[in-house]
Amino acid sequence: MERLQQALYLTAEMGMFIPLAVFCLIPVMPYTRSRPSALWAKVAAASLAAELVVFLLLLLSPTVKGFNFAQVMLGVGMFLLYRREVRLPAFHLLFVFLTACVIGGFSYLVYHIVDILLHPDGSYYVIYRPYSFLAQMIFECVFVLLSYIPSKKYLGWLVSSYHEERIWHNVWIFPAVYTLFSYFFVPYNNSYMYLGRFMRMYLVFLLLLFVIVLTLYSLFYQIARVMTEKSELLTRSAYLEVQVQQYQELQNHIQETRRLRHDFRHQLTAISEMLEYGHYDEALNYLREYRAKIPDAPKQYCASAAVNAILHHYAALYQSENIEARFDVSVSKDFSCDDVDFCVLLGNLLENAFDGCRGVPAQDRKIELRILQKTPHILVIQISNPFSGTVSREMGRYLSSKHQGTGQGLKSVQLIAQKYKGEVLVTDENQLFTVRVLLTL
Repeated sequence: MERLQQALYLTAEMGMFIPLAVFCLIPVMPYTRSRPSALWAKVAAASLAAELVVFLLLLLSPTVKGFNFAQVMLGVGMFLLYRREVRLPAFHLLFVFLTACVIGGFSYLVYHIVDILLHPDGSYYVIYRPYSFLAQMIFECVFVLLSYIPSKKYLGWLVSSYHEERIWHNVWIFPAVYTLFSYFFVPYNNSYMYLGRFMRMYLVFLLLLFVIVLTLYSLFYQIARVMTEKSELLTRSAYLEVQVQQYQELQNHIQETRRLRHDFRHQLTAISEMLEYGHYDEALNYLREYRAKIPDAPKQYCASAAVNAILHHYAALYQSENIEARFDVSVSKDFSCDDVDFCVLLGNLLENAFDGCRGVPAQDRKIELRILQKTPHILVIQISNPFSGTVSREMGRYLSSKHQGTGQGLKSVQLIAQKYKGEVLVTDENQLFTVRVLLTL
């Protein structure tokens, strides 16, 4: 009976994970695979299932070590479910998950501070501490409520808009180290805390640690913001140069058209003279030569100057490499995708297609691009190109043909698609590489 009571009490203490699970979802709600109602139902079902598993584990070993082992297993299981439910890169989610663990670490220290105040002669190994657990839950719930707006606004921006993957592969170490530190930074005998000024120093140190953690998170956000703005500025500058080039070509076309109009009456005089004297063949040849000198007007694919500039740039690039290109663009004049995002996505797709075609025999080089806005809120992009050899993949991800590791262009396309709650489907069948992108506008 005593073992059953201990297992029930420790299982109840596992309820401290519920506010942390809610915190994990706050910054990533736009990227969840389920609707909010279905999502919260999944969270409730997962929590109940986890509590049942934990109860069975603790029934076998209702000790502090058993409790710690159950915590670790529960954390791993929750992260796997979290990773499956949210459409964001794994290391982004790991950072959010470990940030929740940082909150849990502070609440764990609050638990022990209350225990020290209520039980001066207590020990770390005593299991029954209902008031300490209540203080821990209150701390977590209040902190999650107070941090709702900052975590949604700032942490949400970080995980969705900051794409320096090399940083994400390392930044999770900081919250992980703090979480481990908070687990060990507790007194094993409460009476030691009343020796001299030890208790006061302990509280001051925890307050200082809290300020340091907040400062580090703030610095990370500020640095990420500056790096992202700098990257966007460079991207805008690059696409602006392409637009300037297209504008110059348009100006040249206008000047040439004006010159031809000025000379048109002289051409008419020459043609009329040929016709008047019956020199019909000469007049026909003259007209053909004159028509060949008239430049074609730059094609307008859509209402966006930036998108037109990108398509003209790659059309010229493909022509210089003897690649047959077919661009079929059908979008409304007011489609709401950001020009920079759309041009980055389109530029990466066109660049990858260009690289894939270069190894193919000249007669087989062909790139087909279709952009179709099916409804005011759904945009579909499909691009296909032939390729030679084989395509390398690792764990379902396509590897770059230029360097070690995954292809950054395709990765960028996937991140932008995630930003617009879309999907990316890639196939490589019958030596034809096809990428389909769906965006929700």
